[in-house]
Amino acid sequence: MKISTIEKCTRTSLIINKSIVQNNIQRIWQKTERNGIRLRPHCKTHQSPELVGNWLRDIGVETITVSSLQMAEKFAASGWKDILIAVPINLRELDGLIQLAEKIHLGVFVESAQVAARLAEAEAHQLEIWLKIDSGYGRTGIPSSNAEQILLLAKSCVSFGLNLRGIATHAGHTYKASSEQEIGQAYRDSIQQMLRLQADLIELGIEVEISAGDTPSASLLNGFGPVDELRPGNFVYYDLMQEDIGSCKREDIAVAVACPVLAVHSDRKEVVLHGGGVHLSKEVRKDRNGNPNFGIAYPITEKGWDLTKPGADMIRLSQEHGIMALPNGWSVLPGDLVAVLPVHSCLAANLLKGKEIVI
Repeated sequence: MKISTIEKCTRTSLIINKSIVQNNIQRIWQKTERNGIRLRPHCKTHQSPELVGNWLRDIGVETITVSSLQMAEKFAASGWKDILIAVPINLRELDGLIQLAEKIHLGVFVESAQVAARLAEAEAHQLEIWLKIDSGYGRTGIPSSNAEQILLLAKSCVSFGLNLRGIATHAGHTYKASSEQEIGQAYRDSIQQMLRLQADLIELGIEVEISAGDTPSASLLNGFGPVDELRPGNFVYYDLMQEDIGSCKREDIAVAVACPVLAVHSDRKEVVLHGGGVHLSKEVRKDRNGNPNFGIAYPITEKGWDLTKPGADMIRLSQEHGIMALPNGWSVLPGDLVAVLPVHSCLAANLLKGKEIVI
């Protein structure tokens, strides 16, 4: 779309730079191809079958990850045939999961014998079971150190006649790393834990695949070890959080939030934008001086946003309002638009679904 289309924007919207997205996809795709690994990108970042979903498919991606049954149904309706729902299975949706699994390859996360028993009772043999392993993140999954419980669960799945496909982990603790070395070490430690479990399962006669992956390690590493698939998600858009980690450069960030200027307070060098928590989320980072930062704004251009100009810090957010510090040299009037790079693009994209502008 041309700049005139952006200029006609009347509400807070998500600007997506298609060429940057495609470059980001190409970079990770080439890595997985070189390593002989299946790329199963997590679509919770963009949630868009018709935009980013098609760009992924155009390059050759055939398998995806989602975070809900509803998202799986949406992508299945657009033609995707191999989908993994990468949250612990919601048994309240079991009927819907079974119905979808009759149409496509549908994977689910299981982390307890009770859940496995419920799946067996429901004769959910169509579902592809991935045992969720906690390799250090501490969010969900069986801790990898509890090998006995994991092996017992695997044997239960097999004895129940369930379709056990593999073991899966997410090294989300790479997001807390402060260097490429730390990210690499966290990823390698995670994979070593998975390989030990895989070896234990093979001794029991149970063959399983390994599913892993996160955006920092996928972006910074060139080798990923003997895993079967990677599941990064944020890499399609990136954001300021990923830049802080070192996963990307600012020019790799592919989305910005177009925010109308509501008011200019020159006396306190602040600008009020229609871009608050309901648009950007209230994810916060620290700026170069250690102050809270909710995004960085740039002037709108025909290419989306102008990184050659000094960025303006988003210093406060309420529900609808965002307060931007007015840099010296900026000329902003009510009714103008500015482009705000988000701290966390996944949340901004979710909040602005249906309000996208592609450039």
